[in-house]
Amino acid sequence: MGYIWFFLIAGGCLLLVVQALSVIRRQHFYRLWDRKVTLKQERIVGIPLRCAALEQLIVRKLCPYKKYRRWLAAGDMRRIARSLKSLKMPIAAKFVEALGLSLPDPEEWLKIYQAEKYVPAALVAADLLIRNRRFEDAAEVLQRIEPLCKQDLLKAQHNLLMAQIYLYNADMLPASKAAIKAANLFGKKRALNDEAYAYLLAGIIYRAAAVEDVAHMMLEQAQKIFKSTKNASGEADALANLGMLWVQREKFEEAEKCFAQSIELNQKIKRETAVALVWAQISLANILQKKFAAAQNMAQKALSLAQKSQDHGGQALAYQLLAYAGSEEHRWKDVRLWAEEAEKLYAQAGNMPAYLECLYLRAQACFEMAELKASEQILRQLIETAQKQPSCFYIGNAYNLLGLIFLQQNELDRAKAVFLQSAAIEQKDERFSGAATDYNNIGIIEYKNGNKEQALKTFKTAWEYASAFGDNALAGMIKKRIDDLEAELK
Repeated sequence: MGYIWFFLIAGGCLLLVVQALSVIRRQHFYRLWDRKVTLKQERIVGIPLRCAALEQLIVRKLCPYKKYRRWLAAGDMRRIARSLKSLKMPIAAKFVEALGLSLPDPEEWLKIYQAEKYVPAALVAADLLIRNRRFEDAAEVLQRIEPLCKQDLLKAQHNLLMAQIYLYNADMLPASKAAIKAANLFGKKRALNDEAYAYLLAGIIYRAAAVEDVAHMMLEQAQKIFKSTKNASGEADALANLGMLWVQREKFEEAEKCFAQSIELNQKIKRETAVALVWAQISLANILQKKFAAAQNMAQKALSLAQKSQDHGGQALAYQLLAYAGSEEHRWKDVRLWAEEAEKLYAQAGNMPAYLECLYLRAQACFEMAELKASEQILRQLIETAQKQPSCFYIGNAYNLLGLIFLQQNELDRAKAVFLQSAAIEQKDERFSGAATDYNNIGIIEYKNGNKEQALKTFKTAWEYASAFGDNALAGMIKKRIDDLEAELK
């Protein structure tokens, strides 16, 4: 009887050892696969096309075969795709083939999902829709498949994609929660590069929400993982975002160090598009430091490199930064030209927030050159577009500028109506300085209309908002108006 127990225990232990070795081998080849896919997509700026659930399935299916393991290690995508077809895994084979394309067709992947009801195919389709800036279509796909994402890796990918959609819509709280959940799930399943990209996205979200300490922690964690996986492009992106975080904190020396490291990594792997983006970020840092000549120089460098690499998004950003720097120096003709160039490129790319921002810049340039009708037309186009296609562009600025146009044209009733709309938006969003400016303008209109007592009340409201915000210069100017008007009414 003792021998039976001995053989049972020995057999069980042997089985556990075999299983453990199988898991270790699979993890080893997944790391090799992951490295090869990372290298294949290292010139992509941002999160590369991945689907960890599908990729780990591919490795699990190919690992038992010695010749397939050799191809996994070598990253021979053509042979891997052919092998998957022979194993009757056509969707996995198509995904491997897609890794070599610049931007596969999302419609093709939607058809695959609709025909096969295979959840990873829907996740790939949603990812591609996001890359095409079709956020509403992507959200619809993800909402449809959410109940079917039962495995951890499927849930992780779903959350990562939803975080990008939430960020586009400026829904920061759900965006941050989804990104962190994705990072935790990817980490649990040892999908390290995917985990790092989730942390990178979380860092970007927290930076946009001005939660700087958490943003710093997320970005450093992303950089640490990228460094451990030898993902130079991911590490460069993490460093660039850390640089932008230091800019946000007005610690420009630290930002410069991060930008320099990012550029060095990007240049080593000939990632010209990313280098142009970092130069654009340095241009923005210079604008904030009021170094406008340096800002324009860096923006021009970014523009030249983006044109060379045919990166329309990079060209648009460079033109936009040239317009920003030009506006600070009141070069309004140049601002109008640069903003219009950026606007066209953003419209082609479907980047709605940036498109609207450039429309506003062009309207501002026309206003400053006293081309009030042209400015009004641009602003009406902007407001109409923003109302039809919600984005993170702040529409209150457009209403305020439109009110100033009517004020200059002495159309006081129209100006007052627009400023009231602008003030309502500013109050709702707790932008008290903006509300103070709007009420100050309304007070001026009331005074011009001879309603001096109403003007006094309105100026006092404006002063309260300016004081609450801590805008001492604006509050001081409004207080002088109040004192002068009170003396006049005595």
